[in-house]
Amino acid sequence: MVWSICPSATTLQTGLYRHCCWDADHTTSGNGPIRGREYSSDVVAKKYELTKECRYYQFLAYMTSALLAIHVLLPFISSSPAYISLLGYAGLAVEATLPLPQIFKNHNARSCKGFRLSVIVNWLAGDTMKMSYFFLSSELIPWPFRLCGIFQACCDCYLGYQFYLYGASPAPSRDIPMGTGMMEKPGGF
Repeated sequence: MVWSICPSATTLQTGLYRHCCWDADHTTSGNGPIRGREYSSDVVAKKYELTKECRYYQFLAYMTSALLAIHVLLPFISSSPAYISLLGYAGLAVEATLPLPQIFKNHNARSCKGFRLSVIVNWLAGDTMKMSYFFLSSELIPWPFRLCGIFQACCDCYLGYQFYLYGASPAPSRDIPMGTGMMEKPGGF
């Protein structure tokens, strides 16, 4: 069990190093990763996106550390059926809700720019195979698996609908077009 966590910890360390290497005070002071360089507002905006990623990687680091500590230091907890079930249900919930951030992003942007059709097609094909296994198998598949699979399939179908609705083109501009003004009309000021 401990050896299966080590590759994840290495990946986590790489993510923390790459995305959390400088703080907000260095974005415009000229003391960023490249000394003496002033940063534009685009770089500052990207920095705050990286800060969000940094918090995500820090959360993963804390969660991995806590799970490792439980497995190594508290084997009586890590071997209990209740703990194993809790981890399993938490994993099911996380997997079922994976499409939600993409759904919200597409909805807010009114666009699916950057989201590939091949991803949706493969997700829907995977959902079809998973649902056929869950409901047509002669084995007894627990209902939590079926419910999470149904929820994920519905999310993936909605992503397909969003792709159909918005397409992969950029979001339409919400600016008011500047037409001909009074100065350009005959008889204007």
